[in-house]
Amino acid sequence: MTLKYLTENETITWQPQKTNEDYIKEIDKSHLKDNFRHITKIYDYVWYGEFGVDALKFETLKQPFENLNKTITNR
Repeated sequence: MTLKYLTENETITWQPQKTNEDYIKEIDKSHLKDNFRHITKIYDYVWYGEFGVDALKFETLKQPFENLNKTITNR
């Protein structure tokens, strides 16, 4: 969802072969870059670390994603 919003906002140019690091390099605004870097760390930790996430932990982890998405779409 965040990549979609960043693309629509013309902050990044989405391409299927790009990595999150590629997108971080494209983001000019430091607050967006820092927040995107943070959510990609969460994603990598959960997805590639294969850690289970219960409902309570999910509620905590989803906040940075939702906050960034709101920041992007409210500009």
